[in-house]
Amino acid sequence: MKLLLTLMTLTALAIFGLTEATYQCECSDGWSLFGTNCYRFFSQKVNWQAAHDACQDLGANLVSIHGEAENAFAFALILTDDGKKPTGWSAFAWIGLHQPNEPFVWSDGSCLNYENWAPGQPDNHYLAGEDCGHLRNYGPPGSWNDLGCHTRIGYICKK
Repeated sequence: MKLLLTLMTLTALAIFGLTEATYQCECSDGWSLFGTNCYRFFSQKVNWQAAHDACQDLGANLVSIHGEAENAFAFALILTDDGKKPTGWSAFAWIGLHQPNEPFVWSDGSCLNYENWAPGQPDNHYLAGEDCGHLRNYGPPGSWNDLGCHTRIGYICKK
């Protein structure tokens, strides 16, 4: 009986594991595939809450990042069409990190299992109240910084 139960469990794991491993998403126009998720950068400059709401309206969330490769992919989305790094406020993009209370959490509720804070960040420095996270193109490029949630920058959605 125990052997039969073990065999059934292993069979179920093999079937579900195979199904997940072979499943592949397709993204609608304007969205880019990475892994099993679709991503899109929006250059419209809005505050963090407006970015969060805009992503939700699209059935998405502000991007949560769970590894170095995903971080590099998300950062590449904000590059200009000719592949150059944008400058100024155009070089920033909201991600799903926010700090409604201590510590920072992802707005989609996923686990904060990877971090890429720039050296010395988060520091709650500029005018204090830096409770939202963004990608930036310096210090080093693709690193994260905390910023006042009222600041208007672009954003990246993930679904």
